[in-house]
Amino acid sequence: MAAMNFKQLAYFVAVADAGSFTVGAARLGVGQPAASAAIRRLESELGVELLRRAGPAIELTHEGETLLPGARRCLAAADAGAAAVRAVLGGHQGTIRIAASAYLPGIDLGAVLAAFRLRHRLVELRTSQLHATDRSLAELLRSGAIDIALVADVLPVQGAVRVAPLTNDAYRLWVAADHPLATVECVPTAALANEQFVALRSGHSEPSDLAVLLAQIDVPAPIVCEVHHLDMLVGLVRAGEVVTILPEALSAAAGPGIRLLTVDADLPPATLRAVTSSARPLSPAANELLDDIVEATRRKRGRRLGAGMLDGYGEHRVDPR
Repeated sequence: MAAMNFKQLAYFVAVADAGSFTVGAARLGVGQPAASAAIRRLESELGVELLRRAGPAIELTHEGETLLPGARRCLAAADAGAAAVRAVLGGHQGTIRIAASAYLPGIDLGAVLAAFRLRHRLVELRTSQLHATDRSLAELLRSGAIDIALVADVLPVQGAVRVAPLTNDAYRLWVAADHPLATVECVPTAALANEQFVALRSGHSEPSDLAVLLAQIDVPAPIVCEVHHLDMLVGLVRAGEVVTILPEALSAAAGPGIRLLTVDADLPPATLRAVTSSARPLSPAANELLDDIVEATRRKRGRRLGAGMLDGYGEHRVDPR
């Protein structure tokens, strides 16, 4: 098989189109001797004469006319392939590190990441769970240990950060279907005083979200168990020995045997937030992924976020320590 290469074909097409070695070589930014030598090697490898030299002008031989359309297609395919690679890259390569709370109401993060990877195969995605034992979230973001944090905790995120609120959801009391409170339409806070609670450790905050919520509504009930996995919490609640308070958006995880009830109290909304550093700009890839996350929460809710919910998104906002 002839060992022709793209450079030889490019010289051949340029000279054939120009009708001159000198002009064709100039169009490629090379000297006429280099173009002539490359085409001679191509002819030698193919064992045919492609161009007939007649003084300063050239004309294609029958073999040259046969090769020219295929050579054009080959070069066009190479250009298209290179353009496709550049489009895939588009500055989108490297690693994006996402850390998230244990539960993410209002978004299917796995689906968002899968769709992003289909578009950007050269970007590596690394996910981890936020833990209350982590050092300052702002410092993790500033250092690059995390690029994007998805935080569902009740407590505010402190430090030099940008915060983009994504979803607002109502908290509900989760009880077993045969629990004495299961038939109560709106549970008074006084009825919670004798209950035992299980907490889902959701992320960076200490104490747990549940402890903060119970303190806010003056419920002294004890938290007798803390877990890091939602399915484990669901099993404990379904067994009937403990209850919990979680966002309504997680109701699909409850399944049969659990009732979600309204609490007669002024509970704050369960807000999912995307948090990035205001001291370190995101890469183009991370910025695009953050846009995907914002859009996914909008679609999940079936509506656009309310006016003002994304105030500060794309702007640096520093929360006081």
